[in-house]
Amino acid sequence: MKEKEKELEEISGAVTRYYDSLTDEEIAEDRAWGEFAASQFPAEGCLPR
Repeated sequence: MKEKEKELEEISGAVTRYYDSLTDEEIAEDRAWGEFAASQFPAEGCLPR
């Protein structure tokens, strides 16, 4: 396996382990922050040109 592919595989594994370790409460909090962040952008198609 090439070095770059191995590095990407290790990163992917680390990300998966992180998200698998989150509690239901942490997931709900992240989801709430994501919804809040998305609400701060104008609706699609409303950006000035």
